[in-house]
Amino acid sequence: LPSAPAEEEGEAGPSSPLLKVSRAVVAQSECVVCLERESQMIFLPCGHVCCCQPCAVVLRTCPLCRAGIEQKIRMYRTS
Repeated sequence: LPSAPAEEEGEAGPSSPLLKVSRAVVAQSECVVCLERESQMIFLPCGHVCCCQPCAVVLRTCPLCRAGIEQKIRMYRTS
């Protein structure tokens, strides 16, 4: 089962161009593969954000839930 929180009605989803991400989650996320860089890749369809871009390049399954990765979206954060 996906560990991402359930979507509420009217909330942005994976197919939405804008995803709402908690600032607390962004501030404390680090890549689960290298443990050095900030997580910046969204894996679909599971929705996990757990890897930096360099580590995500070679992945075919999500390192958190082992779901197949159909699409990778890079997040760009602004301050």
